This record gives sequence, C-alpha cells and structure tokens, in this order.
Amino acid sequence: MSYIYKISNDINDLVYIGQTIGSIQTRFKQHCYDSKRDTNNKFHNAMRNIGIEHFKVELIEECSNEQLDNREKYWISYYDSCNNGYNSTKGGQNSTLKINPDYCIQYYLENKDTKTLTQITKELGVSTNNLRELLQEAGIREKQFYLTHSQWSQEEIDNIKKDIENGCSLAYLSKTYHHDIRTIKKFLEENNLVILKNPNNQKIPIWQLDLQGNFIAEWASIYEAKQAFNNRHIGECVNGKRKTACGYKWIKKPI
Repeated sequence: MSYIYKISNDINDLVYIGQTIGSIQTRFKQHCYDSKRDTNNKFHNAMRNIGIEHFKVELIEECSNEQLDNREKYWISYYDSCNNGYNSTKGGQNSTLKINPDYCIQYYLENKDTKTLTQITKELGVSTNNLRELLQEAGIREKQFYLTHSQWSQEEIDNIKKDIENGCSLAYLSKTYHHDIRTIKKFLEENNLVILKNPNNQKIPIWQLDLQGNFIAEWASIYEAKQAFNNRHIGECVNGKRKTACGYKWIKKPI
C-alpha cells in the first residue's frame, strides 16, 4: 500500500502534496531534516523560514503503487499546490523528491536498537538492499542485514507462511517485507518452506461477492485478485479460514 499526504501550516493556506510507500510520519521527518540543508527547494525554504513547528502532515489517500503517480498529480491539481502552494512540479515519479541518503543512514542508526529492520525499511520506503548499499557506501557494515530465523518477528513469520500457502512469489514477498530476495530465500530455507511455481489453488477461478452474497466479479486466480487489492487475506477467505477481505466475501467459482 502507498500513500498520498498533505503538509500544511498554521500561518497561511499553502500546502505541499507528496507521495510515499513508507510511513507518512517518517516522510515528514525527512522533509524537516532536508529543510535544514536544502536551499534550492521552495517547500523546504518555507519550512525553514516559517518554522518546522508550524507544519503538520496528514494522510489524504491510500492507493496501490501503480496508482501512486496519477493520484499525486490529481491531488496537486485539486489543491493547485503547484501554482498556489509549495509543490515545484505537477507530480509523478520523475518529479518527486528522492530519498535523502544521509537521512536514511541517520534514521537507521537512531532506530536499529528499538525497531526491526523490516519496520525501518518500511517506514523509510526503501528496500533492505538499498539501505544496505547506502550504509556500505558510508563505511558501515551491519550484521542484521543477513537475518537468522530468530531475528524475524513472530508476526512476520506467520504472515510469510500464510502468503506462501496462498501461492505468493519471491518477488511479492521481497516487495511486501522490504527484504531482498537473497534474505527471503535464506528465511525459507531455515524454515523448510518451498514456493511452488504453479500452486494448484492459484489456478482456480474465484468469485468476489458483496456481504449479502451477491456476485460482483470473477477473477482468474487468488493471486490475480490479491495483486489487484494488495491484500493477502483473500486466499484465506477462499480457503475458509476467514469470512471477509477488503469488505467482500471470496469463494471458489462454483462448478
């Protein structure tokens, strides 16, 4: 899941619209960090001149990664924040601010003793591999980038096992848990878990129903529906382990 956020202040009516695949609070902290160093950006200049304490961040929309650029453009247009606000462009992947390497390193070092690696990378919106490369370039080598079974949280372990039962791919696990494929493979080996290339339950067409049991749509597979809704619980519904997911019922297509 990805997020569109709005940053406003209590001095004027001008706003900044941004996108992130991490935590909006972490993204806001990065803007605060950058405002002390970046003199070529009108938004960061405003934060520095008005005072960070006058600014706040709020979530305005959750969307899929595929929708992120278009939704950012929509909200920038809606608030007219490019012409009458703090945005320097009309939005989209090619125009958004890039992750600040110095901030990523600082954030990791400040939080590594109290948060899991997955939490940190998710909040920053970067992959484990990217963060490791940033640290290595700074001359920092951390052992925890090569996790053992005991270093995964129980929630992560349970969710990964569910995802594998539902036929998720290595690429999906890597993207969802913010670990590179090598780390995911190591986890699977330590837990004797195997990803099937064509799990049987992924080939079965499924129906999407409303809560009253009325037909909404047919999907070619659990995987297809799960990718569209970005929700791992759809497979659990089809397999009778859960009643609803995303506000719908899900069943195997009747024969």
